[in-house]
Amino acid sequence: MQKVPFDKLIWEKRNGYVLPASMDCVCGFCNTLACLQTKYSSKDDQLESIFMTGRCIHCGETSKIWIFPFKTEQQWKDNNRECECWIYPKAEIRNYKFTETDINSERIMRAYREAIDTFNAGKPISSINSCGRVVEGIAKTNFPNIGNTNQIGKLFTKLKSESEKLPEEFSNLLSPLSSLGEALRIGRNTAGHFDFEKEPDKNLASKILDLTEFLMQYVYTLDGEADKVEKLILELVPQEP
Repeated sequence: MQKVPFDKLIWEKRNGYVLPASMDCVCGFCNTLACLQTKYSSKDDQLESIFMTGRCIHCGETSKIWIFPFKTEQQWKDNNRECECWIYPKAEIRNYKFTETDINSERIMRAYREAIDTFNAGKPISSINSCGRVVEGIAKTNFPNIGNTNQIGKLFTKLKSESEKLPEEFSNLLSPLSSLGEALRIGRNTAGHFDFEKEPDKNLASKILDLTEFLMQYVYTLDGEADKVEKLILELVPQEP
């Protein structure tokens, strides 16, 4: 089951109660952002809940919906509107792994949110392209010596060239980053070309999002996590009298 945000529900008066007439959410059957049109089914006075069904206008499948505690028209009129809406089956939704506090670039954060939002909306090509923008932004922001090219392949070719000039221990450290850039380049190029027989699906978009989030963690949050671990270790060290 998954909880449907209150602002995604369209309410109406029905059978003496105020119930969702429809809701915008990711369907648990087709994993597409769609409108579900609801239908009243039954009421449980002991649990103060109402059971409904919701038909997805995209795939036609019917989900199960529970509202609790239910609200009468009078309660709603008195602004007593606090209730929850839960739906089954649960859709495959990715949540944000990073916040504005973690990422010090508004543009990179915006591109990352677009990658997650379009993935959840069932638009894998848009999600992959947004991942490419995230990677380009990270490369340009954190490795200024690689130039101002807008092609992700050239960015990471230059990054690899720059890393080869560094001492071996640093070069080895940047090697996985360069390989990651190559994988993202291939995935993004695949998304950018039309093919009559095949196109990027949600599975590919999910893998590219995994890589993108790994890169973001590598660049932005790894140091902070290491500092937390070091602090915990120091707390275990006996204090000198």
